[in-house]
Amino acid sequence: MLQKLKFQLESVLPPDFSARLHAWWEGVEYTPAEVSDQDLIADDEEAASSFDEELGDAFVRVSQGLWGEGNLAPSDAGFHGELIQRLCLDEEVGIAVLGIGLGGGVRSIASETEVWIEGYESDPDYLEAAEEQNTMAGLAKKITLNSFSSSDPEFPEGKFQSFVSFEYLYAVPETDRKGVLASAIKSLRQGGNLLISDFVLGADDVSVSEKFFPPSADPSSLWTKQTYIEEIQGLGVGIRSQDDLTEQYLDEVTKGWANWQKVAASLKAMYTDERDVAEINHALKTLAELWAARVEALKSGDIRLVGLFAKSET
Repeated sequence: MLQKLKFQLESVLPPDFSARLHAWWEGVEYTPAEVSDQDLIADDEEAASSFDEELGDAFVRVSQGLWGEGNLAPSDAGFHGELIQRLCLDEEVGIAVLGIGLGGGVRSIASETEVWIEGYESDPDYLEAAEEQNTMAGLAKKITLNSFSSSDPEFPEGKFQSFVSFEYLYAVPETDRKGVLASAIKSLRQGGNLLISDFVLGADDVSVSEKFFPPSADPSSLWTKQTYIEEIQGLGVGIRSQDDLTEQYLDEVTKGWANWQKVAASLKAMYTDERDVAEINHALKTLAELWAARVEALKSGDIRLVGLFAKSET
């Protein structure tokens, strides 16, 4: 499995990452000939056989170790701040943020601006964790959290100065995506802003590995950038700018994974139970495979990350 971790992460994660991780975690000297990646993976997967496909608490702990507290992805703590500057959030206005995860991104916005935020998230566990972290950060009054269902989006009409979504809509079923966009645009005040960054197909005939996506997403549902633009314009909103964010995103991925040994060391110090250790090992390896697949797709041009900034005129 992880011997396939080549592509652009080779300089960060060696091809024998799994074996090295296992030896390091157990505190023994790494000897390549002693054990294969496949043997280690089988051992970890047996120990974590009831581990759910979302990777649960181990997934959250490893992700925050890589990307920072409250963040499940690299750009949560990276270049989103640059995109947000386009909204000119220099006064007390209301914005909506769709797909907040653990809320690290919205807390960053709330702590650096005067805006009040309504965050939307479909995962109840993430929502609960975000609520706790908001309270601990003293930002609960500035950030209101709401449960979200893509099949029945209920954003209040005409309420927000800006509506924001970062790397979220690609995982929403295509049958629901148009409805989510329509409801988001209706939630804007006159002259309001729509800011989206999302993964798109590099061409119409591209086939993307399922490993690129979270378990709940449909790999066949990605749009091209042109389709995105046409759908947004069809809802009466004008595109003001479009940017390719792929290289910035790849830089953030590489920076995060460069610290994987520090992340593992921190987690190792926290756990002694065999079951917990197996879950952390499994999470590290599964996430490494996910990000390797993403790097491959992004580097090849099959997938691009684009930023779209639009403005409502009505």
